[in-house]
Amino acid sequence: MHAIICPAYGPPEVLQQAERPMLQVKPDTLLVRIHATAATSADARVRAADFPAGMGWMARLAFGLKRPRNPILGGVFAGEIAEVGKGVTGFSPGERVFGMTGARLGCYAEYQTVKATGAVAKLPDAICFTDAAALPFGFTTAIGFLRDKAKLKTGETLLVIGASGDVGSAAVQIGKQLGAHVTAVCSAANAAKVTDIGADAVVDYRTVDPFDGQHKYDVVIDTIGKNPALQVMKAVAPRGRLALVAGGLRDMLRRSGPERQKVLSGVAAERADDLDMVAGWVSAGAYKPVIDQVFPLDNIVDAHRLVATGRKVGAAVVVIG
Repeated sequence: MHAIICPAYGPPEVLQQAERPMLQVKPDTLLVRIHATAATSADARVRAADFPAGMGWMARLAFGLKRPRNPILGGVFAGEIAEVGKGVTGFSPGERVFGMTGARLGCYAEYQTVKATGAVAKLPDAICFTDAAALPFGFTTAIGFLRDKAKLKTGETLLVIGASGDVGSAAVQIGKQLGAHVTAVCSAANAAKVTDIGADAVVDYRTVDPFDGQHKYDVVIDTIGKNPALQVMKAVAPRGRLALVAGGLRDMLRRSGPERQKVLSGVAAERADDLDMVAGWVSAGAYKPVIDQVFPLDNIVDAHRLVATGRKVGAAVVVIG
């Protein structure tokens, strides 16, 4: 099968085309013919070994000391089932599915095997593969932090830092679905885009300091991690919650702020139920996939270059075949 491999840590140019043996289906797995994937910030971190401060040694133990343990990166997929394992129920060959492979990666390829009980869900006919590939990474991350960790409630105020990115654009839409008043932090160039997906207010970080202490929010979700947690905490109301999607080890280990704010970090779960939820929202017109650009698989280096700029709006989708 055709694939893109990452034989060494480095810049986008280390990615190269390769042929790999066809995968074998186990009794509890599905063989998925992948039609679309995405170049996510997580993929880019693994490719470049650009791990958060203080986490490099842990990440290399997980992903590979000198090079990626699995040279085929890519953690999201949208495609159709080519084969099902003998012990699988609930799925059939030919069905359209989408989902995530987590730390197993392997989605920069024509085929991947996924556990039938894992983060995989059926894809409604109304959603194309390209849109589907833009959904899992941002949605599962944002809903894991907002609903499960921060327990965002109806009527609360939410500040989304990095609102035009993959996770940020998901957080804006999830915040609205959960009944919050959402303020988005992004550049003026992207203000119209985040307003279109539901933001009630927009702060242009280039002209206004969102951490000046003048405005405080019940929940702040930081999807970028460029500012120290104590600085971001100035935007969190007393007894509010700061959800750190990204940041260095020191900030991730912090548990509280000076005004008894909670600091929430960790990893968001990847659940089939959440994939079913976002598919339902998209089908109902309540959630919009946000895509910056669509690339063919052979141009995946360009997709990673876009991610490396830090200015990607939504997802960088990669079409296979």
